[in-house]
Amino acid sequence: MDRRTFLKTIGISGAVGLARPDHLLAGRAFSSPEYFDLHPFIKEHPEAVFIRRTNVADKTDFEAKRQEGIALARDIFVLADTPGVPLSHRVAIKANTTCGGSPQASQMGILTDVHFVEGVIEGMKTQLGLPGSKFYVREGSIGGQPWN
Repeated sequence: MDRRTFLKTIGISGAVGLARPDHLLAGRAFSSPEYFDLHPFIKEHPEAVFIRRTNVADKTDFEAKRQEGIALARDIFVLADTPGVPLSHRVAIKANTTCGGSPQASQMGILTDVHFVEGVIEGMKTQLGLPGSKFYVREGSIGGQPWN
């Protein structure tokens, strides 16, 4: 499967999920997976660098950045019946600090965008069914605190 096919598949899956969410939820309820993992296409191409174009018109549009994080998490993480990361494990997230500075700087791209990270966590919660207490953000003054 090439990248273009992968992206089309993700788009079609998302459309099916919006139109008939009962199909997606029923499958999960019956299988009760114990693990999560990366999407098979990503796992099959560990040498690849994936680039995602976002729909964020302005860097101050915090909700758009959050929605892009949700979309990314839903595209790359999947439930799995075969060994992967057990759903019982905690998920530690280490944001990338590139420099310190003012509170405005942390919302304007100097640090990993907090709204995008929030979206990734929310996407993982809904995609994988993990509670907020499983996520730990380890950075600066918020190190080790559960997400909730």
